[in-house]
Amino acid sequence: TKRFIEHLNVFQILNHEEVIGILCIEYDGEFVNVNAQGNQVIDRTLLKAFKDATETTVVWDKSEKAWRFREEYDSTSRSQ
Repeated sequence: TKRFIEHLNVFQILNHEEVIGILCIEYDGEFVNVNAQGNQVIDRTLLKAFKDATETTVVWDKSEKAWRFREEYDSTSRSQ
């Protein structure tokens, strides 16, 4: 979780594919699972910890498939 927040602070965006890459390289894929559609996904426990740590400051941008810092114009929803 800390690693992802640091990435956000530097780049202002955290792409899903980047997260998968980081997890595969730095953690030997330990926190990467494959869903029913065959896509690589972030382990639920890790994802929950990230969401809990960034609940009010970060949103999921569906169109970008990435997390980014919340902006004034964002809805109150976590997903934008």
